[in-house]
Amino acid sequence: YPRWGVLDPTKNPKWLDWYDGSVRGEKVDQRFIYELTGDVLRICMVFEQSGTPRPAEFATDSDLPLAILTFRRDKLPPPAGEKALPG
Repeated sequence: YPRWGVLDPTKNPKWLDWYDGSVRGEKVDQRFIYELTGDVLRICMVFEQSGTPRPAEFATDSDLPLAILTFRRDKLPPPAGEKALPG
């Protein structure tokens, strides 16, 4: 089934809600927060399921079992055999 996320940048910290495509509009997960700074995206999630509150901050020293994922956007090198443009 297709799945998708919805970002809410108006919250502090920013929220990421995860939806399940098997039932249109059904929220599956509200255990995520995120921050995007330049080319770095950080996502914090709680490992426990139903009834667990969304994390309030990017910290792993609380009693909640949290995971913090960090993604960095980099430029891709040119395909093999193509010359890179200067600059």
